[in-house]
Amino acid sequence: MTNMIGDRGNWNRIPDLSEQMNREAEKREREEVKSGKKKTEIKEPEIKETNSQSRIINADKYWRIEGVNYNGKTGIYELSKELIPLANQDSLAEISKTSRENNGFYAGDSRLHYAIFKAVKNADNRDVRDFLQENMRAHWIDTLTRIKYKKSNDEIIHNYKQKDEYSLDGRIVGPDRVIEKRDKKALEILLGTENIEEIKDVIQFINSTPAYIYRVNNIPENLDERVVGFYADSVRFGFVCYRYPSYQYPAFGVREVLNA
Repeated sequence: MTNMIGDRGNWNRIPDLSEQMNREAEKREREEVKSGKKKTEIKEPEIKETNSQSRIINADKYWRIEGVNYNGKTGIYELSKELIPLANQDSLAEISKTSRENNGFYAGDSRLHYAIFKAVKNADNRDVRDFLQENMRAHWIDTLTRIKYKKSNDEIIHNYKQKDEYSLDGRIVGPDRVIEKRDKKALEILLGTENIEEIKDVIQFINSTPAYIYRVNNIPENLDERVVGFYADSVRFGFVCYRYPSYQYPAFGVREVLNA
C-alpha cells in the first residue's frame, strides 16, 4: 500500500522534494543546521511594532503570539520568520531537542501548529497569516507528530523524541476528503479539538480554502509509521498524515515564552 500524493484523486500533483534530493541533501542539511544551533546567548530583538489589539508583537526575527491555547493551557509563543531547514523527522527531533535546551526555535507537534493558527485567526493578523500561507503553499511543512498505523488502534505520538513527548490512541485511518463530522475523533487527536466548524473557520482564514484530511486509507496488516505535516495550494489545505519519516522537509520554528 502506498500513499504517494500523485495518486490522490482530485488533488493535482503537488511539487515535492525528490528522493534523490532527499538523499543528497540529508547529510549537508543536517550538518548545516547543527552548526547553526551552537550554544549562543539569545538576545531579545528590538520590537519594531506592537499591535496590542491583535495580541501579536512583530519583532525583527519573530512574531510573539499571545493567547495560544495548547493542550488546555493558554500561553505565549514566538514564531520564527525563518524556517528550520530540510531534515527528516528523526533529525528534526534532534535539532529541536538541542535548540530547546538553548532557548532556540524548535519544531512543534500538529496540535501546537493548530493552536497557533487559531490564535492568528483570533488576532486577525494578516502578516502572520500571509507568512504561514506562503510557506505552506511553497513547501511541505513538517511537524513532530508521528503516527504508527496499526491493525489495532493507531498510536499518535506528539512532540516526538522530546522531553514532553506523549502518545494518544485512536483511529486515524480513513478516506481522503474534506473534513466532516465523521472525522472529529481523528481531528481531536491530531489538533486538540473535534469542533469541525471551528477548524473550517480557522483554515479558511489561514489559507482561504476548505480543509482536507489525507491519511493511510486502509488498516495495515503490519506497522506503518508516517509523519504528520501540512501542505496548501489555492484550492485546498491538507492535514497530511501519511508522509514517510525518511523524507526531508522544512518546519516552522516556534518557541514558548516562559515566565512572561
